[in-house]
Amino acid sequence: MECEEGARAIELHATAVQGLARYYHPSAQGTSDVEVWRRVLAAPPNVTSLRVNCLRTDVDSACRQLADHLQRAAPKAGPETTDASGDEGAEQPQREQAMPTVHPVLRDVIILPCTGPHKREPKYPPAVVDRSCGEAVLRGAHIYAAGVIAAAGDLHKGDMVSVFVDDGKGGKTGKLTRGEFVHDAGNWLFVGNGRMTMGRGQMFSGTSGVAIEMVEQIYETPSLNGVMDDLLFLQNIPSIVVGHLLDPQPGDLILDMCAAPGGKTTHIAALANDRARIFALDKNVGKVEGVQRLCQRLGITSVTALTLDATKALLPADSAPDQVGEKITGWRAHTFDRILLDPPCSGLGNRPRLKDTQTWSALQTHAAYQRKIIHTAVPLLKPGGTLVYSTCTISPLENEENVAFILRMFPEMELVEQVPRLGASGLDSTSLGPAERGLVQRFDPTLDPGVTGFFIAKFVKRRTSALSQ
Repeated sequence: MECEEGARAIELHATAVQGLARYYHPSAQGTSDVEVWRRVLAAPPNVTSLRVNCLRTDVDSACRQLADHLQRAAPKAGPETTDASGDEGAEQPQREQAMPTVHPVLRDVIILPCTGPHKREPKYPPAVVDRSCGEAVLRGAHIYAAGVIAAAGDLHKGDMVSVFVDDGKGGKTGKLTRGEFVHDAGNWLFVGNGRMTMGRGQMFSGTSGVAIEMVEQIYETPSLNGVMDDLLFLQNIPSIVVGHLLDPQPGDLILDMCAAPGGKTTHIAALANDRARIFALDKNVGKVEGVQRLCQRLGITSVTALTLDATKALLPADSAPDQVGEKITGWRAHTFDRILLDPPCSGLGNRPRLKDTQTWSALQTHAAYQRKIIHTAVPLLKPGGTLVYSTCTISPLENEENVAFILRMFPEMELVEQVPRLGASGLDSTSLGPAERGLVQRFDPTLDPGVTGFFIAKFVKRRTSALSQ
């Protein structure tokens, strides 16, 4: 059997589809309807973007170094070991490898094209992976043992397998158990063919290491995990734009209110030449430790990562300032020059996504929680300071409607122009007026296949004298 081109449309909860359709419909100018979005979100961006750690190298040197690596590591043309004459063991030609280039606008970014969808045939014994693993495969990743749920029997190192995603639509009723034997992939989603790098027993007896190296993918892009990882950081283009919009300067006091996993935090540090003072918050200890490890890996010393709930970061006006050596529990109003607020969100812009079970009510809950953090963020910002608000979702409740909330509740906050501007304007089906829609930046993969769904708004806090005029 031959796989259909590309992935299925993302499966969304019916109430979420109904809610989003109020904003995304053919009569709304500049938007695509929800069904178009569902198909686009199930496919990866057509480029992979890597942010260069400019504290340790320059972008041109990193681009050349990456190109050399990709040429050396280029996979063979296919899984077979027989040449055209039928002789086994013949040396295979390397596939033509797409080469990296520097982004034309973001000069600290390298981009690699992703090709696809390619038609592939699932002709080998099956291996079934979980949904998050399957989504990673669609972006070029190899498969770690922890992501494999089930597989055919009697598989050995070097064997070819056809990889399927357990997306809940397969040919088996009920949930697969880890290590289960499967012989018929049924209607599971096929994502490509790969080669076993360990035997079946080893794959299911542990959870570490690459178990399947992908050879024939639906969407082809080089696997870059661990490649030049002190110089390059895999990061989506809209997330990189956020750091440039915040425009951090040496000497600034900066707050990243919801920092994990740390990509934006470390970018902010690099843009300030590691000479700002940055506090990075998350309420999860493990995530804070992850931010600390990333800073160490990239050689960043200007970030202090704290386990702190962002909704509780504002201290009363009469509270004593933190003393040297004391645990920081928050800050008084008007403390920070710049604040990044990239709050927990529904994530409905991430690509590829194969399924999302969130209801419309859940999306409303996300927006309400984000407003709690906004109520903390605005007072913490100094007059004249900059606040950048961003999300990785297409939900207008969490985007344009929260911008309207900020403008309504905090008249001292001014929505300002964004440079660089790579995205589209805000939706005209929301509470924002035409001028306000033109100031926000919405990344729309139905218009630009190289991006994820993302939203950014930039504010400056008016000084008291300006507000009173």
